Amino acid sequence: MAVQTTLASLSTNAALNGPDGASDPPSTLDDAIRYHGAFIATLRDQADAITNQTWQNLTASRAINTTYTNSTGRSIMVAASASGLVANSTLAVAWNIAGVSGIGINVATAGSTPANTTLTACALIPNGATYVFAVTQGSLTSWFELR
Repeated sequence: MAVQTTLASLSTNAALNGPDGASDPPSTLDDAIRYHGAFIATLRDQADAITNQTWQNLTASRAINTTYTNSTGRSIMVAASASGLVANSTLAVAWNIAGVSGIGINVATAGSTPANTTLTACALIPNGATYVFAVTQGSLTSWFELR
């Protein structure tokens, strides 16, 4: 018996659908198994998306707080760093992906003596999505993309 790993095959499998045969939100064990099987299949398919890609140093062609669009036809991984002298303030970096912000990190200092701080954040960018490396203060140190 073949293992069913696509959403279509899991959704049409009578043994994995609810008693009424419908595809409804997981409310029974068989529905949960069907949804988890589809999730695993999605993860497997996404893992294939990063094969045959290499890290590229794009520091010279990228800027902070600037919108870019992933038009590669597949998901890409991005990693960027920013640094700055921080005194009595906060240095924060975050990825804004398709208008959603929140993948980031920040450092706050209370002293008046400036400290050079570097922060790095990474993110997976879906094909077709816009992405911005948002930085509160400081300058771009590096920008790499797995594409």
